[in-house]
Amino acid sequence: MKIRLPNLEARRAIATFGGFEAAKRKLKVTRSTLDQWLDGTRPLPIPRAYQIEKLTKGKHRCERLLPKYSAMFRYLRSTGSVKVANSPKEATEAM
Repeated sequence: MKIRLPNLEARRAIATFGGFEAAKRKLKVTRSTLDQWLDGTRPLPIPRAYQIEKLTKGKHRCERLLPKYSAMFRYLRSTGSVKVANSPKEATEAM
């Protein structure tokens, strides 16, 4: 059985947006998707981490939203390769 870990930083980001309704509007996702990211049922996609960082003006950084990839994000930032985007499509194109 796989252990699901809640994404506490994503929960903080949702609060920064002003709650679930505001977050789902800004991220253009369903309540179900938000719930799954928060309870660990589905991992937060990397492009969404970029989007959250941009929308929160850096308050919730990718490294904190996805600690598993923090070394990758640090490296990309050090090389100037990380381009924060407004949408998952833009984030994917920037990668």
